[in-house]
Amino acid sequence: MDGTLEEQIKKRKAEEIRLIEQLRWKRACVRLMPTLPTEEEVQKKIQKFLELILTITRSNNLKEESAKLFAQRLTLFAKREGTLYKCKVQNIQMEVQFVKERILSAVQGMAMCNETYGLLVLAKVATEESKGRFYDQSHDGIPLEPAFVNEFVGKEIEFLDELLRRIDTELCEASQQIANEDHGSIYENILQTMAQFQKSLEQLDKTFSSQLQQQRETLAQLNSSMEAIEKRFESFKSMTRSGDEVDQEEANEDTQSKRSDGDIVEDLWEAGNEDATPPPENDNEKTHGESRKEPHEGEQQSKEREDDGQNSETKGKRNLQQRLTERLEEIRRKINDRRLPPQRIFTMRNEMRRKEQFLKCAFCDVKGLHYSDSCPEYRSVEDRTERIRCKLCLDTKHRTRGCRKAVYGCKYCKSRKHHTALCSLPQKRGELECEYSELKKILQSINADCEPPRKREGSTTPRDDDADRPSTSRRAEYHEQAVDKLEAPLNDEERERVEEHVEKASSLLLESEALVAQIEEDGEEIMESVDVHAVLSSPELEITDVIDLQRFSSLTKAKSTMDGTLEEQIKKRKAEEIRLIEQLRWKRACVRLMPTLPTEEEVQKKIQKFLELILTITRSNNLKEESAKLFAQRLTLFAKREGTLYKCKVQNIQMEVQFVKERILSAVQGMAMCNETYGLLVLAKVATEESKGRFYDQSHDGIPLEPAFVNEFVGKEIEFLDELLRRIDTELCEASQQIANEDHGSIYENILQTMAQFQKSLEQLDKTFSSQLQQQRETLAQLNSSMEAIEKRFESFKSMTRSGDEVDQEEANEDTQSKRSDGDIVEDLWEA
Repeated sequence: MDGTLEEQIKKRKAEEIRLIEQLRWKRACVRLMPTLPTEEEVQKKIQKFLELILTITRSNNLKEESAKLFAQRLTLFAKREGTLYKCKVQNIQMEVQFVKERILSAVQGMAMCNETYGLLVLAKVATEESKGRFYDQSHDGIPLEPAFVNEFVGKEIEFLDELLRRIDTELCEASQQIANEDHGSIYENILQTMAQFQKSLEQLDKTFSSQLQQQRETLAQLNSSMEAIEKRFESFKSMTRSGDEVDQEEANEDTQSKRSDGDIVEDLWEAGNEDATPPPENDNEKTHGESRKEPHEGEQQSKEREDDGQNSETKGKRNLQQRLTERLEEIRRKINDRRLPPQRIFTMRNEMRRKEQFLKCAFCDVKGLHYSDSCPEYRSVEDRTERIRCKLCLDTKHRTRGCRKAVYGCKYCKSRKHHTALCSLPQKRGELECEYSELKKILQSINADCEPPRKREGSTTPRDDDADRPSTSRRAEYHEQAVDKLEAPLNDEERERVEEHVEKASSLLLESEALVAQIEEDGEEIMESVDVHAVLSSPELEITDVIDLQRFSSLTKAKSTMDGTLEEQIKKRKAEEIRLIEQLRWKRACVRLMPTLPTEEEVQKKIQKFLELILTITRSNNLKEESAKLFAQRLTLFAKREGTLYKCKVQNIQMEVQFVKERILSAVQGMAMCNETYGLLVLAKVATEESKGRFYDQSHDGIPLEPAFVNEFVGKEIEFLDELLRRIDTELCEASQQIANEDHGSIYENILQTMAQFQKSLEQLDKTFSSQLQQQRETLAQLNSSMEAIEKRFESFKSMTRSGDEVDQEEANEDTQSKRSDGDIVEDLWEA
């Protein structure tokens, strides 16, 4: 019995020594192991994760943005802007994917916290009653029950998946639209249309100029023919005048010869011949009567010539009167048109408002005397334009495109492209009124010349020259009063209200930004803490074993020193062993429900998978080439005034870079957690340092598995992505400035405006050419009328000359007969 008892004591001592060594090793392991979190910490983390999920789901407005964008599809397709629509849809797609990843990460963290809560209940750190009471609560209207939260998140994920499928469909349709579009460049198409318009204008100009040249040549020919006809007519006139003079001299000589023959007959009769008959006197009287008729006929012909000249002059004056009256009616209609503003008033001193008395005239630099619109020194728009550089604010330090001041509409034409002082409509009205008055004076002078002298002497009632001229003073006063009311500045109360609203809006915006930043920071802290506890939660049960064994060894040592019999000590030892065995059985039952540590092979496979994922992410993306290609297109797109398209493309690259960075960081965190788990396996003697070293000496796809090398590799990739993000922020700022500088209503609206301008220029060109052609037609008509008058006069003159020749021939015949009869009488008397 004594030998067996000593052997048992030795065995017990050896067992105690073994247990003590094992407890020391476990203590060393416990120093490196994290402790379990408390129940309050787990509850706070669950609430924070639920709050993060609610913030993500409620703060995003993906539904409204996507609906608004999908509604713009037909409009953008009609404008042949499929590329812009595709970029916007890709932005929405990246946002949806990012929101989905954040929700899934938060749900995973919440699930890990729920598992940790179950482990606390199994470890009797928490109770089922406290767990049930906690899950019966609600946070911001949402119960904390995991089943309800999973259902809530599932519906949100289903909505996001449906939205992603809709986005894929829209992207396919956008790609088809882009393929169908002949989308070289909008501005190239505009330039082509401009070139075509220019060619058409040149052709039209050539045709009109050729027609005008032909008409000028015909007019020159007509003028030369008219001059030749006038010369011939003058020569014919001179010939007829010389013929008339010769006829008059011959008639005078005939009368003298006739009178001398009568005297001879009388002398002979008086000589004493009583039987002789007296000479016939009737023939002499007839010849004298016919000779008297000749000057009367010449006077009638000269009167007819004067009447023809007066008729042609009156016709020309009537045509001129008709043209002047038509022009006056046209000017009157333009002046009476309501769209034409009143004439600009030029004064050296205006009644200016008190707040505007410090203003300086932009043209003559006079301060506080008059507005720039009323400057009397520079009245024409051309002189005023030479004095300034900006047509919007009348400044001399910058041009119109670089003007950043508020743009007000012109009070004359309501346009926003020029200042009121540079509007050409009032100047046009003044020119029309001056032209009206001058034409009125010319018309009155022509009317006075055309009126007979009796009427001009008898007309004593003065006529008002300005009776038909429209008055514009009242309209000008009403217009200026309305403009003063519209341009009146805000008073003090209105300014205070506006400043209060602006301060409230800015404070609310700052508070919302701070709240969002705090929520995101809290979510990241919770993710990091939960991930670490989830990985290191498997060896938590051994802490109680260590504590119980420590208590057991201390009790055995204390009881061994006490006095007592060996049997009592054995009984006490047996009772203590039974208690410890029951406690260990209960803990083993708890351990069966707890997750065990992974094997070394599983950890190695996970590390390799995480490294493979990192390599796939870093090698599969072509962010460097895409960003370089896009940044190279910046100047081209800015020159084409497509800053919005460039900004959308840069935002796409930004979303891709952020998404790649998040994926790399998540993979690196998972790999770091696997490395920590590998270290715990070595501490738990599930793996050895030699196998760990051999594993880390290996390489996967050319990359060593050493954590330091992997961290350095990933750090360089993250630095590149951060640098790219900073470059993208700079590009976005420049794109925003470009968009602000662009007058970017719509490309097709600009095209329509240019087309309208071309149409106006064509109409003006048509009007000018038609007016010139009309003038030439009128001149041709006048020439034709003058030609007809000349022909008529020439024919009448011809007939007159022919009749005159016949009369002269008859008179000559009668004279010869009378001369022969007188000779016969003389001969008869002489023979008697």
